[in-house]
Amino acid sequence: MTQYDDIFMRDALDDTGQIPSGVRTAYHSPDVIPWGNQTVADPQTFFVDNYDQNPGKNLVANEINYIYTRGKNLASAAANGQIYLYWVKSSLLSQPSEWRNNKVPTATPGQNYSNVSASQANQIVVGESAFQWSVPAPPSGYHYCLVSQVVTAANPNPIPDDFDSTGGFVGWVVDNPGIAWRNVSVLSNASPPSYQVTTAFQNLDDTEELYAFTVEARNLPQGTTVSLVCSETGPNPPINSSGTVTQQNPWYLYTENSLPAHFSSGLVTTVRLPTGQSWPPDATIDITYNRIVGSRDQEILLRHAKTPAEIGLPEELHDKVSGTMVRLGTYNIVVVS
Repeated sequence: MTQYDDIFMRDALDDTGQIPSGVRTAYHSPDVIPWGNQTVADPQTFFVDNYDQNPGKNLVANEINYIYTRGKNLASAAANGQIYLYWVKSSLLSQPSEWRNNKVPTATPGQNYSNVSASQANQIVVGESAFQWSVPAPPSGYHYCLVSQVVTAANPNPIPDDFDSTGGFVGWVVDNPGIAWRNVSVLSNASPPSYQVTTAFQNLDDTEELYAFTVEARNLPQGTTVSLVCSETGPNPPINSSGTVTQQNPWYLYTENSLPAHFSSGLVTTVRLPTGQSWPPDATIDITYNRIVGSRDQEILLRHAKTPAEIGLPEELHDKVSGTMVRLGTYNIVVVS
């Protein structure tokens, strides 16, 4: 591993700027901070003081939303740059062509980036302007994910063309401290007892490959039902898996499916609470998308592949996993009081 030496945005709270980051997932960035339709009075202080937290609120459709960004200067001296922000419909894996033209503007007319400037090493920096986005109503069943890009003179960090393999995508995401993703929805405990989200996924390879979908649910009531469905033909076996949450916490739903070459579709995840129950505060649901890795795969996939234990799966699922795996995407649902 090497240490990044410029302004970076974290993949997760435990990301320290090493390449590759080593975190379990690259899609929970605490430094891309949607704040709904309200502003923060003093973001430069507020978001520095809670750097050890993952704040954020859900985006509000058809209203102006404010999105804040922050980073940390790992250079040995002063550094500055710009942060760009992009939107994409909720996804477990998105090619750059699906979002590279979807820049979110700031409140400054004609400016679609937020400046960051650090006067010293290890300084936490907050974008000088909040991104201001009039969020359109997403397609039925979808939400939005956010992707950030840090651009500096030393690391211009251009958005690449689409990847022609899963390995190329993995290498770019995991080894790039200048790119951060936030794939998160927020529920309140007063939300309706049935929740559904559609997340896009793909097989980027020229060959049929084996993938795994996992739901990890924490603090949900016993009797909650969870299902994963893809209505398109092609996956083998068809993606149609469901289960009922038990007293085990966390509780898991796991399925492996072979996907044809260049297959692309949407995964519909449905969560229904038992009659009379409400969403418990601090409940979370993680939907993850993993590539099962074999000996014939690209070196970069072999290098990043992890055992079921290393990726965080419980022992009772280990026998269901066909090999080591690389996590390609995660969509996180959190419940707040």
